[in-house]
Amino acid sequence: MTEKNSGKTDMEENLICDLGPSDKDKSPNELGTEMDVTLEDKIKEFGLLGDMKVTEEFLLNNTDFIHESTALALLKWCTALSDDPENVESFDRVSTQCLYILYLLDLARQVDIEPIYCVTPFFARISEPEFHEMFEKEIIPFRSRLQNSSWDEVIGEH
Repeated sequence: MTEKNSGKTDMEENLICDLGPSDKDKSPNELGTEMDVTLEDKIKEFGLLGDMKVTEEFLLNNTDFIHESTALALLKWCTALSDDPENVESFDRVSTQCLYILYLLDLARQVDIEPIYCVTPFFARISEPEFHEMFEKEIIPFRSRLQNSSWDEVIGEH
């Protein structure tokens, strides 16, 4: 994943570019009210997972979960958590989970397959030390951008 001039990675750019104009114009509250309560509960459960293997299993058991709406909900949650210094651990977990979804969406676009078919290969690859280190290096600036931006800036920057 390479960085562009805006400081966002290709996969972040791809996600924002693929959002329809109606999604980008909605406030976080409007996006949240459109989510099914069950989906909202699943997002909360997923966002706080702390183990890659458990994350992989969750995604394999929830095949339609890897979606732009999930990424948007996690981004919204991250921006809310970033304002509260008591939520550092939650922010770290949710931002990691968000980045997993963004990576999977980007990978699925690149190889033109359904995102669920990327889950097992992605987690096998990211568990390798070299790729895990690359992921960890990318999550630091990702978190920084989330902490230094409002919801409108996260969605509207492009």
